Amino acid sequence: IDNGIMSLSDYRDRLVDQHPDLTDGQKQNLDSVVSDYIKKMNVAETPEAVRLLVRDGRDALDARIAGFEADKRLEEIRENAIQELTAYRADESYDSLWMNKINAARKKALEVIEQAKTAAEVTNGLEEGKNNIDAVIDQIPEAGAWDGKTLTEPAVNERGIYQITSGSELAWFANQVNTVEDADGISGELCNDISLGFKNWRPIGNAKAYTGDFDGRGYQIRGLFIEWADVYAGLFGQLRGKNQVIQNLSVSGTIQAGARVDFVGGVAACLLYTSPSP
Repeated sequence: IDNGIMSLSDYRDRLVDQHPDLTDGQKQNLDSVVSDYIKKMNVAETPEAVRLLVRDGRDALDARIAGFEADKRLEEIRENAIQELTAYRADESYDSLWMNKINAARKKALEVIEQAKTAAEVTNGLEEGKNNIDAVIDQIPEAGAWDGKTLTEPAVNERGIYQITSGSELAWFANQVNTVEDADGISGELCNDISLGFKNWRPIGNAKAYTGDFDGRGYQIRGLFIEWADVYAGLFGQLRGKNQVIQNLSVSGTIQAGARVDFVGGVAACLLYTSPSP
C-alpha cells in the first residue's frame, strides 16, 4: 500500500512538472484525485487490488490533465473570438438608433461566446454574431435609397437601354414592365450601386413575365425587401425570352416567403420555358 501511494504521488508530481502552466486550482484538483485513490488503497485487501488502483489513479490523473488542456484551448479560442467580434465593423459609425441595434447584436453574440462549452459553439456564435451585425447594417437607409414610393424615369442611351442610377429609377423600370402594355421587353443596365432602402418590392415580371435584357455591369443592388410575396419572390419574378440575358448583377436583402410563394430567388425567382423557334 505504501509503495502504491508513493507511486501515485510521484506520478502526480511528474505531471505537475510537465505542465508548469497549471493553476493552483488545477493542482488542487489533481491532489483530490490522489487523495481519493489513497483512501481506496488503504482499504484494499490484496496487492493486486492496490496495483489496479494505482493504474486507475494514473488514468484519472491523465484524464484531468487532458481536460485542463482542452479547457485551455477552448479559452484561447474564446478569447480570439471575443477580440474578433469586438473589432468587427467597430470602425463604422451610424446614428444612435442604429448604433444601439448594432451594439445589442454584438452584446448578445458575446454572451453566447462567453457561455459556449465547446470550440464549435464558440465558432458558431462568432459567425452568427457577425451575420447579425451585417443584417442590422444592411437595413440602414443609404443616401439615395429608394423611399418606397417615388418612380423616376431613367435616361435612355443611344441603343434604347435605360440607364439606371437610383432605386427610384429601378422602381420606375419595374412598374413599366409590370403595368404598361408591351413594356415587358424593355432593357436596362445599372450605372452604379443602388439601394432599394428595404422598402417592399414588387418583382420585375410579377403578373407577366419579363422578356428584356438587364446588365448589372458588376454593380450591386442592396436593400431588397419583399414582405408580401405572391407566387414569385425576387428582384425579378418571371423571366421568359429567347436568348434573354440577365448578367453581372448581385443582390442582397431579405425575402419573407409565405405559403403562397411558389418560386423564390435573390436575382430571379423563375425562368419560364421558352420553346425554340422552328
